[in-house]
Amino acid sequence: MNAYEPSHFPAPPRLLLGVTLLVWGALTNHALLAFGGALLIEGAHWLNWRWRFGLRGYSRAWILSLTALAGTVGFHSLNLTGPTAILAFIEWLPFIFLPLILAQQYGAARAVPTSVFSIIARQRLKRERRLGKDLPDSRIHLGYPYFAITLLATAFTADGLKQQWQYFVCMILLAGIAFYYANRRKQRRILPWLIMTTLIGLSSMASSRGLLTLYDWIKKGGFLSSQGQEAPIEQNTAIGKLGELKLSRRIKWRLSVPSGQKPPQRVMTYAYNHYRSGKWQSFDPDFADYERSFSDLLTIADKKDIGEFAFDTDGFQVNDQPSTLRPPIRLRGAVTSNRKALPSPPAPVLFAQATEIDSIEQSQLGTILAINADNVLDIEIWPGNDDSLREAPPTQRLRGTQLLETTSLALPSNSRETNLLKNLVTELALDQKSDREKIKALRSYFQTEFAYTTHLKITARPNRSALTEFLTSAREGHCEYFATATTLLLRASGIPARYAVGYAVRERANNAGEYYLRGTHAHSWCRAYLGGRKEIVEEEQIVVQSGRERTVTIQREVWTGGTWTDIDLTPATWINLDSPDPNWQEKLGDSLQRFREDFQLWRANEKNRDWVNLVLIFVAVALVIFVVWRLSRSRIQQGADAVHSSYQPSRTLSDLNALLPQLEKTLGTKPAHESLTRWLQRVLPEFPMQSYQRLFILHENQRFNSYTLSESEEKEFETLVHTLGQTCAQRKDQ
Repeated sequence: MNAYEPSHFPAPPRLLLGVTLLVWGALTNHALLAFGGALLIEGAHWLNWRWRFGLRGYSRAWILSLTALAGTVGFHSLNLTGPTAILAFIEWLPFIFLPLILAQQYGAARAVPTSVFSIIARQRLKRERRLGKDLPDSRIHLGYPYFAITLLATAFTADGLKQQWQYFVCMILLAGIAFYYANRRKQRRILPWLIMTTLIGLSSMASSRGLLTLYDWIKKGGFLSSQGQEAPIEQNTAIGKLGELKLSRRIKWRLSVPSGQKPPQRVMTYAYNHYRSGKWQSFDPDFADYERSFSDLLTIADKKDIGEFAFDTDGFQVNDQPSTLRPPIRLRGAVTSNRKALPSPPAPVLFAQATEIDSIEQSQLGTILAINADNVLDIEIWPGNDDSLREAPPTQRLRGTQLLETTSLALPSNSRETNLLKNLVTELALDQKSDREKIKALRSYFQTEFAYTTHLKITARPNRSALTEFLTSAREGHCEYFATATTLLLRASGIPARYAVGYAVRERANNAGEYYLRGTHAHSWCRAYLGGRKEIVEEEQIVVQSGRERTVTIQREVWTGGTWTDIDLTPATWINLDSPDPNWQEKLGDSLQRFREDFQLWRANEKNRDWVNLVLIFVAVALVIFVVWRLSRSRIQQGADAVHSSYQPSRTLSDLNALLPQLEKTLGTKPAHESLTRWLQRVLPEFPMQSYQRLFILHENQRFNSYTLSESEEKEFETLVHTLGQTCAQRKDQ
């Protein structure tokens, strides 16, 4: 093999790439695009059209593929949030790299130079060739890499049992095609083929399942703390953990209030009613299934006869009458989950959603979920005056004389913690005060004897829990300690209370009336039912025991006449410690995030979506027309034998190469390791350097780049070669 021959490159058998692309189209619902791409790829085996692309042509095909890759990633980055945007473009990998594989299929070389993939390698190659070096041309056939990319894109779409089996059958089909064309007829044995194809199919299914599992894990927040987690039944606090509390500075939500209206001090996302060993849980004793504890907000509003759920605010009315409610609060934020908790102020009356959403559900504890929402939520919330619309009044079932453990008055199962709480109630004389006086006494107690810190120094000790350490010796901690202690002390003093988490509304945005809710604004506090009175009521309930239905009477303690109130006894210094002013990098990230979310909402409008699609189609058609026009000017036609043959070197000998035998007779044989241009400069220095430089440029264009010289350039090249020959002849005469 001479210096101009490429190294060996394996090519996949016919039809393998085309069938693989059809499989991708069938499983991704892009059958028409896949059919067209398969025709273009496999058509190279029957059409006689070829192009001598050269290094520049292949480089343009590679740049076109990279441009398509960047455009796809950018498009998905605007339409998705978190790391899911990185994975969403994988589905389109076969079409992203289609220009490069087509350049290989219809190129005269039938293989792509490896220097195409590196700017440094291309520049070095051009520089060396300008100096006259005949470097070996290393090439690679991209058939099998493209095959692998297409399989990867297909594997990410095989979700569900049916598609998994379709993927299994398709993998067997592809393996069969590869086996059939890769072996001679006498070497084709049925049993090894069956074993091989079955193993390939099963391993492909396993790989596909693993990729989908990874995708779901990333999508649900297992990577880079992406948003979109399902509504948690359990809140794992940092109580009892060591280290420094660190939260994300990323904007989670944007809250806008009408002009002249003050924002709520805090907005709640989740509420919990059961504490155990540093964890808070949501539990409804009437529903063992957590999902059943949620009801559609429309149903709740109808029962209260005070509101409705709407998708469109145009011509909005409440109870068939013009709305007299206060202007709405607007909530905007990204979401990647089918069930996303909404931070909202107390007692929201109505929600209106501009983008696609199925419904909004609410639990008895006040957690509100958006069901099957679009990528970005844009919600209007009308605040009301009826707190019971957001949270049901406290109630607890009675079993004889015993209260169930998970109620609004339940204390920790740890007897030492319970005894400590009761002793503090006695010490502070809370049991002798009114509800408001109890709150005032606890506020004074925490403000004067405790401190706020994000450095977690408290840990459980033998016979002493972390909460006990906080209330007795450490007396410093973050908001989860203060919220937990407040909730449990109020319960011990006879006030129903819950543990709530959400965001503090503090940071103003540049837009008037808009506030940022960052991860560092996440906060915990207590929700207490103040001013209520309780009574015991009885109700009948049908239960099934031993296969028979029977009616039982259930007693409940029910509170009425009170209101749920936020009780936040964390020292006010926490917001300044946890939320410093953003630096320029954070401001830039905030601007990009705002633009992405606003663009998604703009594009969600049906009219705007049509315009975006029209522009994309126009750009794609214009690009295709331009590429076809450029290719039509340089098309060459080869015979059928050339089409199906292996690689044919596209280089031609220049006039300088033709002169080489004559030069060697006078100047001696050129060493094999030395380039022609460097050899000439060394053995024939009397030839002018400027003439050498021009001679080498014309030689490179004709020899390496398959460049067609103009008439004037051909004459100039012939003159320089003739002059070089005369200079050599003069050396001989001397």
